[in-house]
Amino acid sequence: MRKIVLVVDESGEKAYSKKTEHNLGDLGVMCGFLLSEQDLNLARDRSRYIFSQFNSSGKCHLTDLTKHEQAKARELLINIFRSSNICWFYEAIYSQGFHQSVHKENRSGSGEKELLHAKLFSGVFGKALVRILHDGNEALQLTVITDPVDKATIKKFEMEVNHFIAVIQQENITRKHTEYDKKEKNIKNIATTTRVKIADNNFKFDSIKYSIQCEDTYLTFVADILSNMTHYYLKKNQIDELGIPLNSAQAIINHPLKDLAFAMYDKYQEEIGSISDIIYRRENDCF
Repeated sequence: MRKIVLVVDESGEKAYSKKTEHNLGDLGVMCGFLLSEQDLNLARDRSRYIFSQFNSSGKCHLTDLTKHEQAKARELLINIFRSSNICWFYEAIYSQGFHQSVHKENRSGSGEKELLHAKLFSGVFGKALVRILHDGNEALQLTVITDPVDKATIKKFEMEVNHFIAVIQQENITRKHTEYDKKEKNIKNIATTTRVKIADNNFKFDSIKYSIQCEDTYLTFVADILSNMTHYYLKKNQIDELGIPLNSAQAIINHPLKDLAFAMYDKYQEEIGSISDIIYRRENDCF
């Protein structure tokens, strides 16, 4: 069994779908990178050695630092990723596009309250699985390390991830809902079961087990810097192109680590490069 660690953190918007954007182009992003379990302690030691200069306790966020310290922390992160050739990935969604997708009539949304934070998590989790599949599809044990979040949010993370795993593992997916029977004048519980069949069996692990671990350490500080920096460049691009597909290569064209980002696509060449860019697209009829 392969044992892999995924370290993640988010920046920007992460609220429920009822919330609309406050400023044009508001968005949420979650970034992640992978480690083998055997390299985890080394990564902890190295991150502590490099970033303890900013906070000796390890409980630190980039926004807590001075502007000078923030610039230095970003420079250190860039050097680490470049010297070690670390692959990273992200999932980004417009808060307005998320709201429109869930609640706008012609967007086929559920109309129910959904959590942006959970969608960002499942997007990064999915990209991590695709990256891991590049190296083989044997049984996987994935440990996700994130900064502290409450139990209710963890539960929503798990609901999103379990659905995604069921799809790629070609398992039965059962959805339950209630429906009013006008003829009998009562509410009925309805359950529907579906199963996605994928022709390529290489796009399937022998088995997948995962766990989510919360901590506030130098390791999550690395992910915090990465997500903060990525949010900055995504948001900056809104000035020139409001509504740009957030998960395209063009959206992070000025990001200093753009060439190390995984699962990017060219918005000018690929008709469907990111499902979330299609589902959660931001339409300009919100004001």
